[in-house]
Amino acid sequence: MIDKDELLKLVTENVVINIMEENGSPLYSTSTDGRTQQKCLWFKTICHGGDSHKLCFFTESKDFFCYTNCGRMNFFEFIKRIRNAKEGEFYSKVIVYIAKKVGKSLSRSRIGFGNDISPELRGQLSEMVKQSEDIERRQQFYEAKITKFYDDYKCLFNYFDCNTFYKGWIDEGISISSMEKFGIEWYEYQKYIIIPHYNIDGHLVGIRRRSLQPEDSKRKYMPLFMTGKEFDHPLGLNLYGLYENKENIKRFKKAVIVEGEKSVLKADTYFNGKSCVVATCGFNVSDWQIRALEKLRVNTVYLGFDKDFDDKYEEVYKADKLLYDNYLRYNERLRTLAQRLALSFNVFLIKDTKGLLDIKDSPLDKGKDVYNQLIKLAKPVYSYGERQSSTSIFLRGN
Repeated sequence: MIDKDELLKLVTENVVINIMEENGSPLYSTSTDGRTQQKCLWFKTICHGGDSHKLCFFTESKDFFCYTNCGRMNFFEFIKRIRNAKEGEFYSKVIVYIAKKVGKSLSRSRIGFGNDISPELRGQLSEMVKQSEDIERRQQFYEAKITKFYDDYKCLFNYFDCNTFYKGWIDEGISISSMEKFGIEWYEYQKYIIIPHYNIDGHLVGIRRRSLQPEDSKRKYMPLFMTGKEFDHPLGLNLYGLYENKENIKRFKKAVIVEGEKSVLKADTYFNGKSCVVATCGFNVSDWQIRALEKLRVNTVYLGFDKDFDDKYEEVYKADKLLYDNYLRYNERLRTLAQRLALSFNVFLIKDTKGLLDIKDSPLDKGKDVYNQLIKLAKPVYSYGERQSSTSIFLRGN
Protein backbone atom coordinates (compact mmCIF):
# COMPACT_ATOMS: atom_id res chain seq x y z
CA MET A 1 0.00 0.00 0.00
CA ILE A 2 1.35 3.42 -0.93
CA ASP A 3 0.45 6.39 1.20
CA LYS A 4 -0.13 9.83 -0.29
CA ASP A 5 2.53 11.28 2.00
CA GLU A 6 5.02 8.78 0.61
CA LEU A 7 4.08 9.79 -2.93
CA LEU A 8 4.41 13.48 -2.07
CA LYS A 9 7.94 12.95 -0.72
CA LEU A 10 9.00 11.89 -4.23
CA VAL A 11 7.84 15.18 -5.75
CA THR A 12 10.92 17.33 -6.43
CA GLU A 13 11.34 20.83 -7.87
CA ASN A 14 12.17 19.33 -11.26
CA VAL A 15 9.03 17.19 -11.17
CA VAL A 16 6.93 20.29 -10.48
CA ILE A 17 8.66 22.30 -13.21
CA ASN A 18 8.12 19.50 -15.73
CA ILE A 19 4.44 19.16 -14.80
CA MET A 20 3.91 22.91 -15.14
CA GLU A 21 5.71 23.07 -18.48
CA GLU A 22 3.61 20.18 -19.74
CA ASN A 23 0.49 22.13 -18.78
CA GLY A 24 1.54 25.35 -20.50
CA SER A 25 3.12 27.24 -17.60
CA PRO A 26 6.93 27.22 -17.67
CA LEU A 27 8.86 28.46 -14.66
CA TYR A 28 8.66 32.27 -14.53
CA SER A 29 10.95 33.09 -11.58
CA THR A 30 12.14 31.96 -8.15
CA SER A 31 12.30 33.75 -4.81
CA THR A 32 12.50 33.18 -1.08
CA ASP A 33 9.25 33.66 0.79
CA GLY A 34 9.66 36.17 3.59
CA ARG A 35 7.03 34.48 5.72
CA THR A 36 8.21 30.87 5.64
CA GLN A 37 11.78 31.24 4.34
CA GLN A 38 10.97 28.58 1.75
CA LYS A 39 12.14 28.67 -1.83
CA CYS A 40 9.27 29.69 -4.11
CA LEU A 41 8.70 28.74 -7.74
CA TRP A 42 6.46 31.18 -9.59
CA PHE A 43 4.17 30.17 -12.46
CA LYS A 44 1.22 31.42 -14.46
CA THR A 45 -2.11 31.01 -12.64
CA ILE A 46 -3.33 28.06 -14.69
CA CYS A 47 -5.34 26.86 -11.67
CA HIS A 48 -8.20 29.12 -12.77
CA GLY A 49 -7.21 29.88 -16.35
CA GLY A 50 -5.47 33.14 -15.50
CA ASP A 51 -2.43 34.65 -17.21
CA SER A 52 -0.67 36.49 -14.36
CA HIS A 53 2.41 34.95 -12.78
CA LYS A 54 1.05 34.88 -9.24
CA LEU A 55 0.92 31.15 -8.63
CA CYS A 56 3.54 30.11 -6.08
CA PHE A 57 4.81 26.60 -5.29
CA PHE A 58 6.44 26.29 -1.84
CA THR A 59 9.24 23.78 -2.21
CA GLU A 60 9.25 22.48 1.37
CA SER A 61 5.57 22.29 2.32
CA LYS A 62 4.77 21.40 -1.34
CA ASP A 63 1.64 23.52 -1.34
CA PHE A 64 0.55 25.88 -4.09
CA PHE A 65 -0.81 29.35 -3.37
CA CYS A 66 -2.69 31.39 -5.96
CA TYR A 67 -2.53 35.08 -5.01
CA THR A 68 -5.24 36.18 -7.43
CA ASN A 69 -8.13 33.77 -6.98
CA CYS A 70 -7.77 30.25 -5.58
CA GLY A 71 -5.78 30.64 -2.35
CA ARG A 72 -3.98 27.67 -0.83
CA MET A 73 -4.11 24.25 -2.51
CA ASN A 74 -2.27 21.13 -1.51
CA PHE A 75 -0.36 19.39 -4.29
CA PHE A 76 -3.08 16.82 -4.99
CA GLU A 77 -5.84 19.43 -5.10
CA PHE A 78 -3.84 21.49 -7.59
CA ILE A 79 -3.20 18.53 -9.91
CA LYS A 80 -6.86 17.59 -9.73
CA ARG A 81 -7.77 21.13 -10.74
CA ILE A 82 -5.42 21.52 -13.69
CA ARG A 83 -6.26 18.05 -15.04
CA ASN A 84 -10.00 18.65 -14.68
CA ALA A 85 -10.47 15.40 -12.78
CA LYS A 86 -14.18 14.71 -12.45
CA GLU A 87 -16.05 12.33 -10.17
CA GLY A 88 -14.56 8.87 -10.48
CA GLU A 89 -11.34 10.15 -12.10
CA PHE A 90 -9.23 11.17 -9.11
CA TYR A 91 -7.23 7.95 -9.02
CA SER A 92 -6.57 7.75 -12.76
CA LYS A 93 -6.06 11.46 -13.45
CA VAL A 94 -4.27 12.52 -10.28
CA ILE A 95 -2.67 9.63 -8.39
CA VAL A 96 -1.57 7.63 -11.43
CA TYR A 97 -0.42 10.82 -13.18
CA ILE A 98 1.75 11.91 -10.24
CA ALA A 99 3.11 8.39 -9.79
CA LYS A 100 4.25 8.32 -13.40
CA LYS A 101 5.94 11.70 -13.04
CA VAL A 102 7.95 10.54 -10.02
CA GLY A 103 8.70 7.12 -11.49
CA LYS A 104 6.56 5.15 -9.04
CA SER A 105 4.81 1.96 -10.11
CA LEU A 106 1.28 1.47 -8.79
CA SER A 107 0.71 -1.94 -10.32
CA ARG A 108 0.28 -3.58 -6.92
CA SER A 109 -0.45 -0.52 -4.81
CA ARG A 110 -3.43 1.48 -3.74
CA ILE A 111 -3.89 4.63 -1.77
CA GLY A 112 -4.71 3.85 1.84
CA PHE A 113 -6.01 5.62 4.91
CA GLY A 114 -3.79 3.73 7.36
CA ASN A 115 -5.36 2.25 10.47
CA ASP A 116 -7.51 5.12 11.70
CA ILE A 117 -10.88 4.07 10.27
CA SER A 118 -13.20 1.21 11.07
CA PRO A 119 -13.29 -1.90 8.86
CA GLU A 120 -16.97 -1.30 8.02
CA LEU A 121 -16.08 1.90 6.17
CA ARG A 122 -12.65 1.05 4.76
CA GLY A 123 -13.94 -0.22 1.41
CA GLN A 124 -16.32 2.70 0.96
CA LEU A 125 -13.65 5.24 1.86
CA SER A 126 -11.11 3.70 -0.52
CA GLU A 127 -13.62 4.23 -3.30
CA MET A 128 -14.25 7.74 -2.08
CA VAL A 129 -10.56 8.59 -2.37
CA LYS A 130 -10.54 7.30 -5.94
CA GLN A 131 -13.56 9.42 -6.77
CA SER A 132 -12.49 12.70 -5.24
CA GLU A 133 -9.90 14.32 -3.01
CA ASP A 134 -12.21 17.21 -2.33
CA ILE A 135 -12.15 17.70 1.44
CA GLU A 136 -15.64 19.13 1.68
CA ARG A 137 -17.16 16.13 -0.12
CA ARG A 138 -15.23 13.72 2.05
CA GLN A 139 -16.54 15.48 5.15
CA GLN A 140 -20.12 15.26 3.85
CA PHE A 141 -19.59 11.58 3.20
CA TYR A 142 -18.37 10.96 6.73
CA GLU A 143 -21.22 12.91 8.26
CA ALA A 144 -23.80 11.01 6.20
CA LYS A 145 -22.34 7.58 6.98
CA ILE A 146 -20.63 7.89 10.35
CA THR A 147 -22.75 10.38 12.30
CA LYS A 148 -25.88 8.29 11.89
CA PHE A 149 -23.93 5.17 12.86
CA TYR A 150 -22.72 6.66 16.12
CA ASP A 151 -25.94 8.45 16.96
CA ASP A 152 -27.61 5.02 16.88
CA TYR A 153 -25.19 3.83 19.54
CA LYS A 154 -25.49 6.58 22.13
CA CYS A 155 -27.23 4.00 24.29
CA LEU A 156 -23.74 2.57 24.79
CA PHE A 157 -23.22 5.14 27.54
CA ASN A 158 -25.65 3.17 29.69
CA TYR A 159 -22.81 0.69 30.25
CA PHE A 160 -20.61 3.24 31.97
CA ASP A 161 -20.48 4.28 35.60
CA CYS A 162 -22.57 7.44 35.81
CA ASN A 163 -21.29 10.32 37.94
CA THR A 164 -17.97 8.52 38.46
CA PHE A 165 -14.72 10.10 37.31
CA TYR A 166 -11.13 8.93 37.28
CA LYS A 167 -9.41 10.33 40.38
CA GLY A 168 -6.03 10.46 38.65
CA TRP A 169 -7.30 13.08 36.21
CA ILE A 170 -8.87 15.06 39.04
CA ASP A 171 -5.51 15.00 40.85
CA GLU A 172 -3.85 16.30 37.68
CA GLY A 173 -6.08 19.35 37.76
CA ILE A 174 -9.03 18.46 35.53
CA SER A 175 -12.29 19.52 37.13
CA ILE A 176 -15.38 17.37 37.28
CA SER A 177 -17.32 20.14 35.54
CA SER A 178 -14.91 20.03 32.58
CA MET A 179 -15.24 16.25 32.35
CA GLU A 180 -19.02 16.57 32.44
CA LYS A 181 -18.92 19.25 29.75
CA PHE A 182 -16.91 16.99 27.41
CA GLY A 183 -18.92 13.88 28.24
CA ILE A 184 -16.04 12.01 29.91
CA GLU A 185 -17.15 8.73 31.51
CA TRP A 186 -15.56 5.97 33.60
CA TYR A 187 -15.90 2.28 32.67
CA GLU A 188 -14.96 0.37 35.80
CA TYR A 189 -15.23 -3.10 34.27
CA GLN A 190 -12.43 -2.45 31.76
CA LYS A 191 -10.66 0.35 33.68
CA TYR A 192 -11.24 2.73 30.76
CA ILE A 193 -11.65 6.49 30.69
CA ILE A 194 -14.25 7.03 27.96
CA ILE A 195 -13.66 10.03 25.67
CA PRO A 196 -16.45 10.81 23.17
CA HIS A 197 -15.55 12.87 20.10
CA TYR A 198 -18.06 15.29 18.61
CA ASN A 199 -17.91 17.11 15.29
CA ILE A 200 -18.30 20.87 15.02
CA ASP A 201 -22.11 20.51 15.00
CA GLY A 202 -22.17 18.45 18.19
CA HIS A 203 -22.80 15.05 16.62
CA LEU A 204 -21.07 12.05 18.15
CA VAL A 205 -18.60 10.77 15.54
CA GLY A 206 -16.29 8.53 17.55
CA ILE A 207 -15.39 7.23 20.99
CA ARG A 208 -11.85 6.75 22.24
CA ARG A 209 -10.74 5.18 25.47
CA ARG A 210 -7.76 5.80 27.70
CA SER A 211 -6.88 2.41 29.15
CA LEU A 212 -5.41 2.06 32.64
CA GLN A 213 -4.69 -1.63 32.21
CA PRO A 214 -0.95 -2.49 32.40
CA GLU A 215 -1.10 -4.62 29.26
CA ASP A 216 -2.24 -1.54 27.30
CA SER A 217 0.75 0.59 28.30
CA LYS A 218 1.85 0.97 24.67
CA ARG A 219 -1.63 1.66 23.34
CA LYS A 220 -3.27 3.75 26.00
CA TYR A 221 -5.41 5.82 23.64
CA MET A 222 -7.36 3.70 21.19
CA PRO A 223 -10.84 3.56 19.63
CA LEU A 224 -13.36 1.96 21.95
CA PHE A 225 -14.43 -1.57 21.01
CA MET A 226 -17.73 -2.70 22.53
CA THR A 227 -20.83 -4.66 21.53
CA GLY A 228 -18.93 -6.04 18.54
CA LYS A 229 -18.28 -2.56 17.14
CA GLU A 230 -15.18 -0.40 16.92
CA PHE A 231 -16.15 3.23 17.52
CA ASP A 232 -13.41 4.65 15.34
CA HIS A 233 -13.35 7.78 13.22
CA PRO A 234 -10.83 9.54 10.93
CA LEU A 235 -8.90 11.78 13.32
CA GLY A 236 -7.80 14.06 10.48
CA LEU A 237 -11.43 15.01 9.77
CA ASN A 238 -12.13 16.37 13.22
CA LEU A 239 -10.59 18.50 15.97
CA TYR A 240 -11.23 17.44 19.53
CA GLY A 241 -12.69 20.36 21.46
CA LEU A 242 -13.68 22.38 18.41
CA TYR A 243 -17.40 21.94 19.08
CA GLU A 244 -17.08 22.85 22.76
CA ASN A 245 -14.69 25.79 22.17
CA LYS A 246 -15.79 27.16 18.80
CA GLU A 247 -17.49 30.25 20.24
CA ASN A 248 -14.31 31.15 22.18
CA ILE A 249 -12.22 30.56 19.07
CA LYS A 250 -14.48 32.78 16.97
CA ARG A 251 -14.52 35.48 19.63
CA PHE A 252 -10.75 35.62 20.16
CA LYS A 253 -9.85 34.64 16.55
CA LYS A 254 -7.23 32.36 18.07
CA ALA A 255 -6.64 28.63 18.45
CA VAL A 256 -4.05 26.63 20.37
CA ILE A 257 -3.33 23.25 18.74
CA VAL A 258 -2.16 20.44 21.01
CA GLU A 259 -1.85 16.68 20.62
CA GLY A 260 -4.07 15.08 23.24
CA GLU A 261 -7.59 15.27 24.58
CA LYS A 262 -6.38 15.58 28.19
CA SER A 263 -4.71 18.91 27.37
CA VAL A 264 -8.02 20.26 26.05
CA LEU A 265 -9.71 19.27 29.31
CA LYS A 266 -7.00 20.88 31.43
CA ALA A 267 -7.27 24.13 29.47
CA ASP A 268 -11.04 24.16 29.95
CA THR A 269 -10.50 23.86 33.70
CA TYR A 270 -7.70 26.45 33.86
CA PHE A 271 -9.72 29.08 32.00
CA ASN A 272 -13.21 28.32 33.34
CA GLY A 273 -14.65 27.24 30.02
CA LYS A 274 -13.11 30.08 28.00
CA SER A 275 -10.39 28.02 26.32
CA CYS A 276 -9.34 28.10 22.66
CA VAL A 277 -7.45 24.78 22.82
CA VAL A 278 -8.15 21.96 20.35
CA ALA A 279 -6.40 18.62 19.84
CA THR A 280 -5.43 16.79 16.67
CA CYS A 281 -4.97 13.53 18.62
CA GLY A 282 -1.65 12.92 16.91
CA PHE A 283 1.55 14.57 15.74
CA ASN A 284 -0.03 16.10 12.65
CA VAL A 285 -2.31 18.85 11.37
CA SER A 286 -4.45 17.89 8.38
CA ASP A 287 -5.75 20.08 5.56
CA TRP A 288 -9.28 19.56 6.86
CA GLN A 289 -8.27 20.81 10.32
CA ILE A 290 -6.63 23.90 8.80
CA ARG A 291 -9.76 24.66 6.80
CA ALA A 292 -11.99 24.19 9.82
CA LEU A 293 -10.06 26.93 11.61
CA GLU A 294 -10.08 29.12 8.51
CA LYS A 295 -13.89 28.90 8.43
CA LEU A 296 -13.99 30.23 11.99
CA ARG A 297 -11.89 33.21 10.80
CA VAL A 298 -8.95 32.38 13.05
CA ASN A 299 -6.05 34.83 12.74
CA THR A 300 -3.50 33.35 15.14
CA VAL A 301 -2.51 29.76 15.85
CA TYR A 302 -0.24 28.54 18.65
CA LEU A 303 1.29 25.15 17.88
CA GLY A 304 1.94 23.32 21.15
CA PHE A 305 2.74 19.66 20.64
CA ASP A 306 4.22 17.39 23.31
CA LYS A 307 7.86 17.86 24.30
CA ASP A 308 9.34 14.65 22.89
CA PHE A 309 12.91 15.96 22.88
CA ASP A 310 14.94 18.73 24.52
CA ASP A 311 17.34 20.76 22.37
CA LYS A 312 19.80 21.10 25.25
CA TYR A 313 20.50 17.36 24.99
CA GLU A 314 21.36 17.44 21.28
CA GLU A 315 24.96 16.40 21.90
CA VAL A 316 23.76 13.47 24.03
CA TYR A 317 21.36 12.38 21.29
CA LYS A 318 24.21 12.31 18.78
CA ALA A 319 25.77 9.37 20.62
CA ASP A 320 22.82 7.19 19.53
CA LYS A 321 22.19 7.32 15.77
CA LEU A 322 18.59 6.12 15.98
CA LEU A 323 17.77 8.55 18.79
CA TYR A 324 19.45 11.43 16.97
CA ASP A 325 17.59 10.63 13.74
CA ASN A 326 14.31 10.70 15.67
CA TYR A 327 15.29 14.02 17.24
CA LEU A 328 16.00 15.53 13.81
CA ARG A 329 12.75 14.18 12.39
CA TYR A 330 10.81 15.62 15.32
CA ASN A 331 12.18 19.13 14.76
CA GLU A 332 11.77 18.85 10.99
CA ARG A 333 8.15 17.79 11.44
CA LEU A 334 7.44 20.75 13.72
CA ARG A 335 9.00 23.10 11.18
CA THR A 336 7.00 21.60 8.30
CA LEU A 337 3.72 21.85 10.20
CA ALA A 338 4.45 25.47 11.11
CA GLN A 339 5.17 26.27 7.46
CA ARG A 340 1.87 24.75 6.36
CA LEU A 341 -0.06 26.64 9.01
CA ALA A 342 1.73 29.87 8.07
CA LEU A 343 -0.02 29.92 4.71
CA SER A 344 -3.23 30.72 6.59
CA PHE A 345 -2.42 32.11 10.04
CA ASN A 346 0.04 33.98 12.22
CA VAL A 347 1.91 31.08 13.79
CA PHE A 348 3.58 30.91 17.20
CA LEU A 349 5.54 27.83 18.21
CA ILE A 350 5.27 26.78 21.86
CA LYS A 351 8.63 25.19 22.59
CA ASP A 352 10.05 24.82 26.08
CA THR A 353 13.50 26.41 26.15
CA LYS A 354 13.55 27.09 29.91
CA GLY A 355 13.26 23.56 31.26
CA LEU A 356 9.70 24.10 32.48
CA LEU A 357 8.43 20.76 31.17
CA ASP A 358 9.57 17.17 31.43
CA ILE A 359 10.07 14.97 28.38
CA LYS A 360 6.69 13.81 26.99
CA ASP A 361 4.84 16.67 28.72
CA SER A 362 2.27 18.74 26.90
CA PRO A 363 2.40 22.53 27.42
CA LEU A 364 -0.50 22.18 29.89
CA ASP A 365 0.89 19.38 32.04
CA LYS A 366 2.63 21.55 34.65
CA GLY A 367 -0.31 23.78 35.46
CA LYS A 368 -1.83 27.07 34.42
CA ASP A 369 1.09 29.30 35.45
CA VAL A 370 3.65 27.31 33.47
CA TYR A 371 1.30 27.19 30.48
CA ASN A 372 0.92 30.97 30.58
CA GLN A 373 4.71 31.33 30.71
CA LEU A 374 5.07 29.07 27.68
CA ILE A 375 2.50 31.12 25.78
CA LYS A 376 4.44 34.30 26.55
CA LEU A 377 7.69 32.63 25.45
CA ALA A 378 6.17 31.20 22.29
CA LYS A 379 8.32 32.17 19.35
CA PRO A 380 6.55 34.12 16.58
CA VAL A 381 7.61 31.95 13.70
CA TYR A 382 5.72 33.43 10.79
CA SER A 383 3.35 36.31 10.18
CA TYR A 384 0.51 35.74 7.77
CA GLY A 385 0.10 38.76 5.52
CA GLU A 386 -2.54 39.74 3.01
CA ARG A 387 -3.47 36.87 0.68
CA GLN A 388 -3.28 39.18 -2.33
CA SER A 389 0.28 40.24 -1.53
CA SER A 390 3.23 38.32 -2.91
CA THR A 391 5.43 39.59 -0.08
CA SER A 392 5.31 38.74 3.59
CA ILE A 393 7.09 39.42 6.86
CA PHE A 394 9.28 36.98 8.75
CA LEU A 395 9.05 37.58 12.47
CA ARG A 396 12.25 36.83 14.31
CA GLY A 397 12.11 35.54 17.86
CA ASN A 398 13.82 37.25 20.76
